[in-house]
Amino acid sequence: MEIEPEPTPPGGDRRFRVLLVDDNIELLEAVRFALLDDYFIETATSAEDALERIEQLAQGELPDCMVVDVKMPGLNGVQLVRILRGDPTTAQIPLIILSAYVQGEDILRGQLAGVDRYLAKPFDLEVLIDAIQQATRMTPEQRLVRLRSFLDDP
Repeated sequence: MEIEPEPTPPGGDRRFRVLLVDDNIELLEAVRFALLDDYFIETATSAEDALERIEQLAQGELPDCMVVDVKMPGLNGVQLVRILRGDPTTAQIPLIILSAYVQGEDILRGQLAGVDRYLAKPFDLEVLIDAIQQATRMTPEQRLVRLRSFLDDP
């Protein structure tokens, strides 16, 4: 599949590219439709599919942010986050987990893997939009300080 150039809205402002990763196609389409006016949206139905899309995008432009489900067949979302954080090419992509798994240990596992935000399903669209906006504004240095704070907390 060839990646098309990102459309530029009127006024020339660049829209952020967001990659949504979830095996629930209905949820993917609903979120894609809700965000389409403000973001250039790519979708993937598995972690493996997301890695393939990122490899294709690396030829041009990586996502500005990724929203990832945890429970998927094959690699899960936390494993995907670890892979992305471990690769210098993708380590700085802002990552948001959107999951029904919201126990303390689930959230901590995501944070230790390197997510920028961990949001619970079902979710409020405005909360997701705010998380995407915050994640795309965070500098690599701020992301590192945030991750270190999780490691330092007892």
